[in-house]
Parts: sequence; C-alpha cells; structure tokens
Amino acid sequence: MAGVFLKNGLPGWSGLEAGFHRLEAGHETILHRHNFYELEIVTRGRGLHRIHGRALPFSAGECWLIGGIDSHGISCETEVEVANLSFRGDSLPEEIGFLLETRSLCCRFPAEELASPLRKFEMLATARPEELFARAWTGALLLELLIEVVRKADPGYVAPPPLVRSAAAWAQKHCRDDASLTALAAELSLSPNHLGKLFRDATGMSFSAYVTGIRLNRACFLLTNTDMPLKELAFEAGFRSPEYFHRVFREQLLCTPAGYRRDARREAAGHICSN
Repeated sequence: MAGVFLKNGLPGWSGLEAGFHRLEAGHETILHRHNFYELEIVTRGRGLHRIHGRALPFSAGECWLIGGIDSHGISCETEVEVANLSFRGDSLPEEIGFLLETRSLCCRFPAEELASPLRKFEMLATARPEELFARAWTGALLLELLIEVVRKADPGYVAPPPLVRSAAAWAQKHCRDDASLTALAAELSLSPNHLGKLFRDATGMSFSAYVTGIRLNRACFLLTNTDMPLKELAFEAGFRSPEYFHRVFREQLLCTPAGYRRDARREAAGHICSN
C-alpha cells in the first residue's frame, strides 16, 4: 500500500478516506462486504475482480463503484496501483444514496479520459479539514466525481419512484424483525406481487434479496468488529436461525462465518477466506 493521505478528517463526512494504494502481485482480498461505499479506479496493473458472483478481468482505467449490497474481492496478477475512495452515505442526496444501496457499477475510462476523475481523487486526498468551507467543497467534489462515474457506467439510469425508496428504507429499519414483502405490502395496502414487481423493476433484485443483503452486511460488520458468539450473531443480524444464517452466508461469501471472521482479521497478511 502506497499510502492513505486523508482519513476521517472532514466534518460532516463520516468515514471519508481517499488515497492511492499499491498492491503486490499475487495479493488477494477475501470476498467481503462492508457498511460503507467504495469507489476505485485502477491506474496500473491487471488482475481479477470478483463481484456479485461475477469474475471480471481488470486493467488500467477500470472503475468500480461498490454499493452497499454486493460482496466483492480482488486478486492481482501483477503489481496494481489503485485510487481508492471510501465514504458513508449520510450526507448524499437521496437518489445517489439509493443507487449505492441497491447496486454496484463498473465502467472503464479510456486513457484520454482518466485524468478528470483522478484529478478529483487527488484533490480529495489532499484536502485539509481546517480550510474554509472544507465540508461544502469536498461534498461538492465528491458528488461531481460520483455523478461522473454513474453517467459513465449507466447513462440511462433513472431514479426509482418514491414508493420503492420508501420500501428500501422500511427494510433497513425492520431487517431484524419480520421484514417480509407481505408485511410491508399489508402496511401499504398493496398487493405483494405488485409491490415486488415495482421493487425488482427499479433495483434489479427481489425485495427478499435486498433484505438478505442488509442482514449479511450487518453480519460481516459484527464478525469483523466483535467477538459475539455465532449463534447470537445470527439473530442479531436478523436471520431466523443459526443454520439458515450459515447456509446463506456460505452461498453468498463462499466461506463459513467463522472462516470469514478469522480471515478478515488476517487480511493484511494476504490470506484468502477458507473453510
């Protein structure tokens, strides 16, 4: 890693980190989830990016905007340099926040177009929190960068209707309870089939898959940051039983919860998630 030049330094932007990282050839990260968003642009090298069940080769110019619902990890065929920006969605406009909650985006910047997003990265990475209007300036710059990437990755993106955004917010609030489509539809006096179709058409996933993603994100956070017993952790994350939690976790992240906890804590040493 070449360095992180800005870390949690700007008021109003929880968890904002910007920097340029260098990863050695053969470096691998475990398939993982996190409760923040991540924007990465490869500036040199090549490898493989695993995201949401797909394995995508990458090289210089590749860009990923990782949302809150996808598992991902990378393996480096050569030495790789990447511009990395991680942030939370607290201060984002609703349309951008919802987009990042429900999908990840991939695109490629040709060499002649790469200078523009990288210049914004550098400005964020060297911003000083004590500067006048630091929060407003960095917020505008972050939004400009995100919009540039979204337009590149999905020029036809249309913000979902308010009903779908409300359904997603309800799922976030009730994910530890009965966050079923039937329960939500009853609250809204709608047909579950009709509501489910609206949600799938707007997000590309079923409502139940969205809820499961929220629960898995919570589980990954607890596995990484606590020593909570796995049985207790399963219920805390919103799963109906430890057995069901174990099965879904293994299907989505290709390792057991115990293996994820162990390897997440050893990731700096380059270990891969194992059984």
